[in-house]
Amino acid sequence: MSVEENMQLMRRWFQEVWNEGRIQTIHDLLAPNAIGIGQLEDGSEVRGPAAFVPFVERIRGAFPDTNMKVEDVFGANDKVVLRILGFPPPANL
Repeated sequence: MSVEENMQLMRRWFQEVWNEGRIQTIHDLLAPNAIGIGQLEDGSEVRGPAAFVPFVERIRGAFPDTNMKVEDVFGANDKVVLRILGFPPPANL
């Protein structure tokens, strides 16, 4: 994939998984052997879509109005970095 395609993929991930709660997108985009580190309270790894789905459901259940706004996306070679603004502050700030 090109850098631009990878950046679009990450935008899609945050929009569909976190903002819209589309569980199917996790299965569509997350590799079966993917490992997430640092998501769980005890520091254990989240392995593959089957483990990531309950994590997303738990976070979205606790924060149903979650909104992750992608502020910047940078990419080079096969790496992409995003700067996101999550849980927007109240309008009066």
